[in-house]
Order: sequence, then C-alpha cells, then structure tokens
Amino acid sequence: MKKILLLLVVVAIAAGGYWFYNRAKTGPEASIVEIRSALETKDMEKLQKYVDFKRTSASIVEESQNMAVDLLPQELQGAANLLRRGLKARKQLTSTVRNQLIQSAETVSGQKVPEIGDVVKLLPIGKLINTKMLPKLEFEGVDHIDRQDSTALVGLNVKPVNGDETMVIELRMLQKEDYWQVVGVENFKEVLPKLISIGKKKKEEEAAL
Repeated sequence: MKKILLLLVVVAIAAGGYWFYNRAKTGPEASIVEIRSALETKDMEKLQKYVDFKRTSASIVEESQNMAVDLLPQELQGAANLLRRGLKARKQLTSTVRNQLIQSAETVSGQKVPEIGDVVKLLPIGKLINTKMLPKLEFEGVDHIDRQDSTALVGLNVKPVNGDETMVIELRMLQKEDYWQVVGVENFKEVLPKLISIGKKKKEEEAAL
C-alpha cells in the first residue's frame, strides 16, 4: 500500500513538473520573452505575431479617453461620453496610434520601451501635456501574471532611464493556439499620470540646480 501511495506521489510530482514546464514554454511568459527578442532584433514580422497593434492601439485610445473624461467637471462628463463615441474619428485615431506604435517599435533598442511620448502626443489628452517631459522607459522584468483560462494580465516592471521610480504597465493578453498575444494596455489611464508626475518632478529638480 505504501509503495502504491509513493508511486502516486511520484507520478503527481512528475505531472506537476511537466505542467509548469509546459506553462512556461507556451504561456504568457514565453510570449513576453519572444516580444523582447523581437524588439532587440527588430523583427517586426515576429513582433506583430505577439502584439495585436490594432487592438492594443484601440485600448490605448479608449484608456486615454476615459482619462480625459475623468479630468472634466462632473457637469460636462455626459457630453464628453457622447463625443467620444464618434466611431469614424475613433477609427482614424486608432489607425494613427497603431502606425506610431509600429514606428516606435522599429526604432527601439536594448532594454528600452517604445517611446510613450510619441504615442501620447497623438491622443486628445496629448494636447494638454508637454510630451517632451515624459521620461523614456526601460524594462525591469515581470511583476505578475494573472491568468484566467485563455486571458491573462501581465504586469511589467518599467522605470525611467537613469531613474529609480519603478511602475507597472499591465498588458492584457489572449491565448492564440500555442502562443499568447498582447491586445491592450489595461492600466494606461493610471500609468500616464505617473509618467507626467515623474517628468514634472525631473524638470523641477533640473531647474533647482
């Protein structure tokens, strides 16, 4: 009986090990590694396999619109919600943001993140921001992965180049056959104000010198 129990434990451990290995090999983690590799080698065909630029751009546009609405006085938010539903304008904006994302990805190097400022300046909220103040970012590693069936939220630690303040950019990913694909930036509305704050702080520190 003890031998049977021991055998079952061994089989369970072996199965668990295979599960973890397979998850790491085909899960969101593996796709993040592939994205990093594609950025470093400027392999745009490979990058567009793992990043749905159209859906990701639509996510950024939506998050920026939500941010803009949140900044408006309460009595104007209803009108703003109606305005942002203009599908034609939104499609054009999403297409413009998509093209800029791809262009930024083509020029990125090393540990850098594609230039956020180049994308933000195209957004409605960008007209209220000095995008030149937004810091350049670099990857620090994976913060968390929350996986639910065929969807996952992947938090990436990033920090300003030559800076100390770390923040988390949360990507939404969907399973596509044997790989995962980025389809949105889940917390762009929260990340952008942090970037603005960091840029403002840096400018104030430089002015004080």
